Amino acid sequence: MKIAVCMKQTPSTEAVIQIKGNTIDEQGFKWIMNPYDEFAVEVGVQLNERFRGDTWVMTMGPDRVIPAIRTALAMGIEKGIHLNDPAFIGSDATGEAKCLAAVLKELEPDVILCGKQATDWDMAQVPSMVAELLDLPQCTGCTFINVADDGKSAVLKKKIEGGEETYEIPFPVVISIDKGVVVQGGDPIHEARYAALPGIMKARKKEIKTIGLEDTGLSHDEVGEVGAKIKVTGYAPLPEKEPGRIFKDQDTIVMVKEVVRLLREEAKVI
Repeated sequence: MKIAVCMKQTPSTEAVIQIKGNTIDEQGFKWIMNPYDEFAVEVGVQLNERFRGDTWVMTMGPDRVIPAIRTALAMGIEKGIHLNDPAFIGSDATGEAKCLAAVLKELEPDVILCGKQATDWDMAQVPSMVAELLDLPQCTGCTFINVADDGKSAVLKKKIEGGEETYEIPFPVVISIDKGVVVQGGDPIHEARYAALPGIMKARKKEIKTIGLEDTGLSHDEVGEVGAKIKVTGYAPLPEKEPGRIFKDQDTIVMVKEVVRLLREEAKVI
């Protein structure tokens, strides 16, 4: 079985976002593997432990993304692919999906895994775009994976409002992974495996192939700022909230009546 994991490097979820002029000040950011993509890597490693084959992790970005690739390699993925070209700078979700799809088309994996969304832009668009560009079936926000013994199809589940959907999908397939996903009847994955020292040492020797624009077969007007369908025109901080009101040192009945009055007359929620 061939397994490819699409991964993104994002700011740490503890990063403090500062607006500087018309951009976000990234100075001092700690960059990590997108948490949902960690689950995708974990699923890829678990599937490869059962169906031995080839595994890749791929991401787009500058040189700073290499530690995230090495982390995935240390967790057990075999090869890394780094999409790195000045022409890629400024790509939106569509441009990223086109680049990933171009590489995946050449690899021809049986399973393409992604996190269900990235924690920076939170759009959850790239997995579905990749599936559309490659004309493949997909399951988004997957919470259950049971691959057939012949490794050619899988039963997949996802949660929906008030219930659950079940799919039986032939390979190749694109699957975006949600937290708590269950693989082959195992325990829900709430944390990916820790990259232990032996894995870290092996990861240093594993191959990371760099892919540029020319390698993808795409043109300059399909990627980067030129090819972006969405352009960010500016950033603005959220308006400051008024401090909450505290009611105390009064009779309970009096305080309750005042809270109800404010909810009706000022907040207008009742």
